[in-house]
Amino acid sequence: MTPRFVLRALVRVLPLLLLSLAVPTAALGQPVAPDAPELAPEARARLVQGAEDARLAPWQRDVMLHLARPGATAALDSSAADDRAAPAALVSGAADGAWDAAAIHPIARGSHSAIYDPVRDRMVIFGGDDNSRIHYNDVWALSLAGIPAWTQLTPTGTPPSPRSAHSAIYDPVRDRMVIFGGRDGTANYNEVWALSLAGTPAWTQLTPTGTLPVGRSAHSAIYDPVRDRMVVFGGYVMGGQEYNDVWAMSLADTPAWTQLTPTGTPPSGRCDQSAIYDPVRDRMVVFGGVNDFHNDVWSLSLAGTPAWTQLAPTGTLPGARCSHGAVYDPLRDRMVVFAGVGEYFYPVDDAWTMSLAGTPAWTLLTPVTVRNDHSAIYDPVRDRILVFGGVPPYSSSYLNDVWALSLAGTLAWTQLTPTGTPPTGRSACYAIYDPVRDRMVFFAGNGASVDVNVWALSLAGTPAWTQLTPSGTSPSMRFFFSAIYDPVRDRMLVFGGSTP
Repeated sequence: MTPRFVLRALVRVLPLLLLSLAVPTAALGQPVAPDAPELAPEARARLVQGAEDARLAPWQRDVMLHLARPGATAALDSSAADDRAAPAALVSGAADGAWDAAAIHPIARGSHSAIYDPVRDRMVIFGGDDNSRIHYNDVWALSLAGIPAWTQLTPTGTPPSPRSAHSAIYDPVRDRMVIFGGRDGTANYNEVWALSLAGTPAWTQLTPTGTLPVGRSAHSAIYDPVRDRMVVFGGYVMGGQEYNDVWAMSLADTPAWTQLTPTGTPPSGRCDQSAIYDPVRDRMVVFGGVNDFHNDVWSLSLAGTPAWTQLAPTGTLPGARCSHGAVYDPLRDRMVVFAGVGEYFYPVDDAWTMSLAGTPAWTLLTPVTVRNDHSAIYDPVRDRILVFGGVPPYSSSYLNDVWALSLAGTLAWTQLTPTGTPPTGRSACYAIYDPVRDRMVFFAGNGASVDVNVWALSLAGTPAWTQLTPSGTSPSMRFFFSAIYDPVRDRMLVFGGSTP
């Protein structure tokens, strides 16, 4: 798996998951732009009707009612079961946890789309391609309740053709995934498809009115919750042309494409850029991308007549890049950018933040020793980032040092010196923060001596290394995998990766 393949997969998945999660947050108190229009009456009615389903967990019904009537709470049936299970540590006697393995799973892939389905507590992925550039149009769901399990969905209706580098959003009002564009190696698409998620999933090709955007891939797409629409920017067309146009597709009633004609000077044409929705200022923020490599930042205001503004952040600018990840950090009102592919297609591993209030400002978040493919977690108790291991650029040595970057006040790096026997040096072993036991946990990785061991670094007092011995059958040796902490069920989820 090439570094660019991995980074392209990351940049497709991470922003879409976070944006889909941000929609209920906005309904539960996120600041919105002045004069934001209310949802249409029929949209509110659908949400209220859906919230009457007693099979849903109370929190899911609350979210739906808050979307329909901000400030309302669900009239809950006391007999309705809440599927938020107690943490596993409270009901099992295993001190070091236990491995669970899914019987089936999707084939390894990149450039696929993924959304979080909040009603069913699962991740849904569609399409993508593999290292042989075989394109797929299958749909898989990873349940997050109980023991995680992959299920291949078999929607009714005619599916989209196999494709990759398309975009996807979750439409919370109509409980569906909406995909746009993509490529199959010979052509770019401008089709729009909807996958309904309630009951038996079903594919429907939408036929929006208006002039359609030209087919494209590697574009940016966000869900605009204020106006109930999808907004698309830029992208790549087979033959080598990058675009800088902006399109909006309304989602209510009969979908309709409208090409937005923002005032101001637009960004140059580009693809593989990142885009976030800034809910405080009701705008889309775009960073980086490639025709030539870029490190510029642009703001597209969405209220009234859209307008492009090139932002001029203070501080040292990040290096030009594409295929990077970017998210909106609501706690500190900033954009966080990580990794990507730099000029000459060398991967970069640095992390940057850009404050959004007042005059934007870039801040570099980089370890003292520059490295690739390291682990990083946020330590919420001490408000800091912890970094472990990795590989120095153009080096064959593997690191096993631990660094902390304090975030409160003046940013400062400190090298930690944990007690206990440390793990061997390694890279591409992605860690989680375990909030119940106040520790960092990671699994496997790549290194001079690879293994399938699980390690924990306790953080209270003097940090200390401990090798864990989970029960159950361990996953096979891997690196470049995904790992997250599931706070509802007190467990770590591991998916995919590369084998040595």
